[in-house]
Order: sequence, then structure tokens, then C-alpha cells
Amino acid sequence: MIHGDFGKMISRRLDLALGEKDRALLEAHLAGCPECRAYAADLEAVRRGLRALPEERPSSGVDRILLEKAQAAAYESHRAMLESFGARKYAATGVIQWMQNSAWPGLIWHLYDFYLRPGGSYFGAKKAGEPLHVQYDYDDRSVVVVNGTLQEHRGLKVSARVLDLESKELLVRTAALDVRADASARAFVLPEPEGATPTYFLSLQLDDATGRTVSRNLYWLSTRKDVLAWDKSEWYVTPVTEYADLTGLDRLPPAEVKASARFETGRATVTIENPSKSLAFFIRLAVRKGAGGEEVLPVLWEDNYVTLLPGETRTLTATYAPADLGATPVVSVDGWNIRESTAR
Repeated sequence: MIHGDFGKMISRRLDLALGEKDRALLEAHLAGCPECRAYAADLEAVRRGLRALPEERPSSGVDRILLEKAQAAAYESHRAMLESFGARKYAATGVIQWMQNSAWPGLIWHLYDFYLRPGGSYFGAKKAGEPLHVQYDYDDRSVVVVNGTLQEHRGLKVSARVLDLESKELLVRTAALDVRADASARAFVLPEPEGATPTYFLSLQLDDATGRTVSRNLYWLSTRKDVLAWDKSEWYVTPVTEYADLTGLDRLPPAEVKASARFETGRATVTIENPSKSLAFFIRLAVRKGAGGEEVLPVLWEDNYVTLLPGETRTLTATYAPADLGATPVVSVDGWNIRESTAR
């Protein structure tokens, strides 16, 4: 029999979350309790076995497509949840996000997974949580600036571009605005784009008074809207009776991305450029232990799952523990409509 709180303490010790006082108390108990000792040994064996599992990378076929779509759905779901609150604070009193991480390998319900790999949900939440942030409101088609800082920001410039699947520009809007401290401000409302493909893109950019870009955001949208059965809502879900048409994402024209990387101790700086005429959608960068090697985890990326418009260049950084490398690092570059490549 496992004795009360000692079972919880054993689990917390495995998670490296046990304080020195509780650790000493647990060690004293384990010395005289064979049942709890056996329980602790079993949990440690499970932990070692899971850690020894090889990293499984997707094939170039259906597995990869499903993984990309899962990450895109996770990115959008978490971004939308937190952006909705940001635009409505503090008429909306808060939001609860479930959950931080997974206790086993999976694609949903976490910001980072069992292997400590940050997923689409992590970067969607990170995007929505920018200190000064530009976003799109699905309910009324407005473009909103959310100020999460304690200072007023004046002389901001908001830009919006609507593009079809071929990256043809359909609409451009700009506006100047000020936003109070810890508040939100609506810049303008976008009309339904004329001549848009059923799936299209909205690119937003926010520049400060000096002209420095402080926020970028990109949405994949549809001329056909989701239809919700509000009369059948439960506390945890509202059923969808008709879905938006995002199938155009499967027919994106191919794009090219050029990438270069520079490595310092515990840090990678990656520059990616899109010289093609089509946008490069949902690009994922990963620091790896040599070409074709395992991903270096845990890792903190400045941004990821990014989209480059034609002619656009971004420079992103990642930090990690140098001891986790074990080989000369490289950065893999992959995305929805680009070929996987390696930057050294």
C-alpha cells in the first residue's frame, strides 16, 4: 500500500519539483517502507523507458500532412482563444487554458509536448500574448490593437493586406491610432474581399511611432463561414453544423525558402527569405544534432510556424542548453508548401 502523501511526493520527485525538506522526509520514509520503495522504483523504470524511446519523425507522405494540419489547428485554436480575451478585456474577466504540457506523446491539449517540444499551440499563444499586438476579430471583421503594457502607445500604424491563394493582393488598408495602457483599440473593419478564392489570407502588421515593426500576424480565412448550433451549446462545446472551406490550403502553389544559420554557444540565429512569388506557409524551424539528427530539446524559439510573404525576410533566434547538442548543430527548415532543407 502506498502511504498517503508519500505517493504524491514520489511523483513530484520524478518531476524535479520536490523541495529539500520534503525530499529528506521522503528519503527517510522510503528507507523503512518497502511498498513505497517498490512504487518509486516502478515509476523510475517507466520514466527511463519513456525517455529511451527514439524520436519518431514523420514520413514524407500522409503522416507529414496530418502533422502539419494538426499543428495549424492547434496554433489557431489557442491564438483565437487568447486574442478574443485580449480584445475584450476587461469586460471579459479572464480565460483558462488547458493544459500546459502532456504526460505522454500526443498532438493536442498542450503548449509543449512530452518531449518538451513547443507545438503550434505554444506559438499561437505566444503570438496572442505579444506585449503590443495586432489581431483580427472573427465576429465583426475588425482589426484590433491590444496593448498589454502599462504605457500608452501613440502614433502606431496598422496595415492589413488580403491575398488570395496565388498571393495576389486583393485589398490594402492602413490606419494610424493610439492605444491606452492595458487596453485595446479597433483600427478599422475589413469588408468582404471581392474576387477572393474560397480560402484566402489576411496579413497584419503593426509599426510603432519610429517605424519599427512590433507585431506581425497572419490568418488563413474562408469566404464560407462556420455555422454554429448555439441552441445546442454545452458548457464545454458548441456544435458546428457547417464548416469554413479551408481546403485551398492543400492547393497552395509551391514556394522557395532560402535559409542561413549562425551558431554561438547555446544560441542559433536563423535568417529565412522567400524569393518566390507565392507565400511560404507555416514554416517550422528546428535545431538538430547534425543533418538528419534528433531535434535539440528543450528549446526556446523567438517565433516559429511563421509565414513569409513573397519577398519577405525574417531573422529568428533559438536558445538551448549546449550540453544537449552532442554534434555540430544544423537547423532544419520545413513548411506546408516548401521542400525541407537544412541551414548550417
